[in-house]
Amino acid sequence: MRKVFLLVCLGMFFSGWGSAQMIVNMSLDDFYREFRKYQYNDKVGETSEVGGSPYDRVEFIPGEIVTTSRQRYTGIPLRLNIYSNQIEFRNEEGHNFNIGLPDLIEYAMIGEEKYVYCPYAFANRIEKGYFRVLSEGKALLLQKKNVLLKPAEPAGAYRDAVPAHFARTEDDFYLRILPGEAKRLKNRKNLAEILGDYPSEIEDFIKRNKIRFSKAEDLVLLMEYYDALEK
Repeated sequence: MRKVFLLVCLGMFFSGWGSAQMIVNMSLDDFYREFRKYQYNDKVGETSEVGGSPYDRVEFIPGEIVTTSRQRYTGIPLRLNIYSNQIEFRNEEGHNFNIGLPDLIEYAMIGEEKYVYCPYAFANRIEKGYFRVLSEGKALLLQKKNVLLKPAEPAGAYRDAVPAHFARTEDDFYLRILPGEAKRLKNRKNLAEILGDYPSEIEDFIKRNKIRFSKAEDLVLLMEYYDALEK
């Protein structure tokens, strides 16, 4: 089992405060101090027997965590494990751990990238996961990074054995209109169903600008235009 920082103390206090509550800045020492109260299970280990990487970046990057109780912890070494759908941190002793109870995290910054943990529609059910926030307007434009674990392949008559390995696959893009779940963005028809307004204006913008639904920068441009229609 993995060692998990439960963040229980971060959600116990100020639970009745509204969303307008001011953010309270906390230090890295505060983060580690709270973590020590909830140490149990095993720490996260590296999967050296599997090739490739389950991480967005293998190295830890200084970041910050803001909890739903509006406490900000800064300077935390963080990284995203795409395959396990976990954000990990490294403690003072150099050991790696998962951050548990992600529902208590309002958002996390890993370097310059902002991540939220939220519900999303998947195969006729609702899942939860970490998404990178690409833009914030009437709808959140979210990027879901994907990693596949490919099984080992035995040697054949004319080929060598292939060990199990992680491989990055194409990113998915989602739109979320709060308080609903995020929905995958696939094509023009699907976009119109999610947004529900300005269909002709959006269709014309897509054609004029040759918007590709597989490109993050195109979708950011599209959502900037959509938000401008609201003004």
